[in-house]
Amino acid sequence: MRLDEALEGITKAFVEAIEKEIKEDGLLPDVAEVIRGDKARVQPKTPNLWVFPEVDARQVHEPTTIREKWELPVNIVSVVKDDDPEEGYRRANELASKGRSAILKDRTLGLRDVVQDTKTLRFVFSGPGLSDGKNHSAGAVLQVTFLIKE
Repeated sequence: MRLDEALEGITKAFVEAIEKEIKEDGLLPDVAEVIRGDKARVQPKTPNLWVFPEVDARQVHEPTTIREKWELPVNIVSVVKDDDPEEGYRRANELASKGRSAILKDRTLGLRDVVQDTKTLRFVFSGPGLSDGKNHSAGAVLQVTFLIKE
């Protein structure tokens, strides 16, 4: 698998895993929309979750193999609209955390031939710096370790 194919598969798997939990008995029944990428063309419905890789993937040197091992941080960012800042902060943290949980249900993302593991890298809690009026955000960053051979 080429690098472009692996990156596409991983991002798609994140979106699909989250969308699978948007149901009455799922982890994310109240999520209105999942946005892939760091920009949207129209005003997205809230609450929502954004899925986008960070700006760089790192190749981890392993001299004993012809395959390349990569580490890719992927963000899951929640946006919640609420007039009550305390409730907005709480819900933003909850949705980002549950989005993380949806991904970790299958740490190989259904791509066992490529993805070795997915782990939490960090969690960014909601707070004044992540609020814009009535919109509140929080984020989970997961690191995907994968192998390719070109």
